[in-house]
Amino acid sequence: MDAGVFGVDLFFTLSSFLITRLLLAEQAAGQISVRNFYIRRALRIWPLYFTFLAASLALAHFAHIRDIGWAYWLTFFTFTGNWACAFWGYPSSYIFPLWSVGVEEQFYLAWPLCIKFLGRRTFVGMCAAIFTMSMAVKAGLALSGAVHPAAWCNTFGRLEPIALGALLACHKSETLPASEPVLWLRLLLALVIVVIANVFFPWNHVTLGSGLITYPLVALASAVFIGTAMHSSSLRRVLSIRPLVYLGRISYGLYVFHIGSLYLSDAMFSHMVRNWGGATLLRPAIAFTITILFAVISYELMEKYFLRLKLRFTRIESRPGG
Repeated sequence: MDAGVFGVDLFFTLSSFLITRLLLAEQAAGQISVRNFYIRRALRIWPLYFTFLAASLALAHFAHIRDIGWAYWLTFFTFTGNWACAFWGYPSSYIFPLWSVGVEEQFYLAWPLCIKFLGRRTFVGMCAAIFTMSMAVKAGLALSGAVHPAAWCNTFGRLEPIALGALLACHKSETLPASEPVLWLRLLLALVIVVIANVFFPWNHVTLGSGLITYPLVALASAVFIGTAMHSSSLRRVLSIRPLVYLGRISYGLYVFHIGSLYLSDAMFSHMVRNWGGATLLRPAIAFTITILFAVISYELMEKYFLRLKLRFTRIESRPGG
């Protein structure tokens, strides 16, 4: 199954939820500082993003590793790589997962302004409208004969998780939580939705039958999961285990490095994997170990210093590393 790709939807939903919630809290505490918001986001995203891209470009140029041409590099350096992927297809490089960071940065650009200048009711209506617009965009792409990843990387076709994450953040916090058994049933429902969507409606087919069903279903499952995790004390205890908390802190690096680590593990250990057998298990295990190593180095030697600087522009505390 390819359901792992839906982690991107969970990421979009969670990011929208957290950003919207923090902005609403900042608004309730006084006034949203759009300037400080942009500075915080730049300090969180830019250091690793541009360092990784610069290192990759240097490797491509001097070591002739995965050179993809100036057009792709230009779009990724300007956070528009998702549009390059949507129109031209994925580049033959390990940098291609960064298309989702482009979508996030475009979201960050508009969101604080929307929350600051729109009333709560208007903002909720806007979220519903962009959810509908996203569906319409995918329908238009399907009717025009577009192929993957035309919808998957299209900002306007990926707004369902962002809309639902924001709506979840707008939900009244005083709503009484459900009991633990009901919460676990919700988690099971979220899992079932993802399985059904992945088995019966392939996510990478831009058709009226699949894309218009899979994308909103997975966005809904992501919102259900996050909403459930907010109220489940047992799930919070599991997620509070120290190694998992640390993995959360370095999660950005895990995402940035994971494809490159797969390429590196193939290059370094392909002979060993062939001789030992069990390539299906060894390849991801080796790649995951390399990914964690790179992410830890990135966090400890670079990211956490920018996160400390980020606190100077923070009025409402976010989660560690966020």
